[in-house]
Amino acid sequence: MILLLQTKELLLLLTKGDIIMWNLLLDTNAFLYLFETVTKKGYTTPTKGIDYDAFKSLTKDNDCFISSVTLFELLFQCIERDKTNWYNQFENYWDFFIEYFHNSPIIINDKNHMPFDIQRFRQFDDNNIMGFFDTKISFETEHLFLFIVALANPIEELYREHFDRKIIGKHYSDFTQANMKRTKSALQNLCIKRYGFEIDDNAEFDKQLNSILFDYVFNLLEYLAESHVIDKPTLEWLINNHTFDTLKLFCSVNEEKVIQGNYEDFTDILDYADKAPIEHIDEEQATLLMLKNSPDYNNFVKYSNKNDKDGIKYINRILAIFEKSENKQIRSSVETAIKNIFDVKPDMNNPLTNLSDGSKAYINYILSSCIKDRRRLSKNDATDYLIATMPDFFNNAKIILDNSKKTVIITFDKNMKNFLLDQNLYYDKKVYDKLVIT
Repeated sequence: MILLLQTKELLLLLTKGDIIMWNLLLDTNAFLYLFETVTKKGYTTPTKGIDYDAFKSLTKDNDCFISSVTLFELLFQCIERDKTNWYNQFENYWDFFIEYFHNSPIIINDKNHMPFDIQRFRQFDDNNIMGFFDTKISFETEHLFLFIVALANPIEELYREHFDRKIIGKHYSDFTQANMKRTKSALQNLCIKRYGFEIDDNAEFDKQLNSILFDYVFNLLEYLAESHVIDKPTLEWLINNHTFDTLKLFCSVNEEKVIQGNYEDFTDILDYADKAPIEHIDEEQATLLMLKNSPDYNNFVKYSNKNDKDGIKYINRILAIFEKSENKQIRSSVETAIKNIFDVKPDMNNPLTNLSDGSKAYINYILSSCIKDRRRLSKNDATDYLIATMPDFFNNAKIILDNSKKTVIITFDKNMKNFLLDQNLYYDKKVYDKLVIT
């Protein structure tokens, strides 16, 4: 949904024929700083180092936009800051937006990207306002899940290649789907707790977020380390030519073709299986051995300190183990794999398909920083992602922008600004030279 408001000032501006240089997209903090500079309400404290006179001039002289993501953030901050007067505070933000952005106050409010319905909002009160955040919770969950899957993908491929592990496709698919379902459910519960104020701040949210990342990656790698596939001819050859009472016992009672046990009880079986004169494995007839405490698990997966479940720390730890084991720069190959994670066939069950170019660029930037700089995933990554990719949805929203005006995102967040500068995406040095006091 798009809300387009025209004012007398806008009509006067157009008739004067003034030249407007930029389409300015303000992120949440940029909007907050501008609001405080103009209104002096004192809800928040503007950061130092910004030329606010220049900022006001830029927003007066150019077309300005904010995202529905920002509106949700403003509302949540109002409730968190003042649980008795939050409604009036948010209405002040809304009125400021309507009155101050007189050139062309458009809310980028794509129906597929976290819509903020002001009329629906006004139907809520103190007793049920948290129900209004259902849309934000849903989209935040989806995008944090996207980051986790994208980050785990190249690590998964690294393990499969290193172990040369043969897996049963359907069984592995069932496992990964269950792992994804658990992860998404955990993320949704985490978001519900944050917007229900059961979690006090974003720092605690980020800690639990990285614990969820740990569980997702660890479960995935544990499965790969423990799985050993034996096809039916090999299994029959082993049973007929050797005395493996353990194997015979399992096969006589197991109809699902999945055998679970300890690795040490099956070492001889696996040694003989490697020597079996069979090259091709028929998945329909294969038997899967899921064996605990294998050397692959103990050397490459096991993590002794389960009380410190930090997903980024764990990923960088196992990458260091691989580099030492193989005596080569594994990290650079993972970074390359991250860049190529979107080279996949369209698949409704794969969240990495059908993304815009801006979305791919932001995800690559975030994931690369997790590997190169050991940066932890953050709740703000989902919000920044939606704001950074906001211009991608102009066409979806059927907003006609003058191609002679460059689109620029105004942000004072270090990570967001570095992304825009690094990608040369929605960034203009001339704009920031006006804003930043050196």
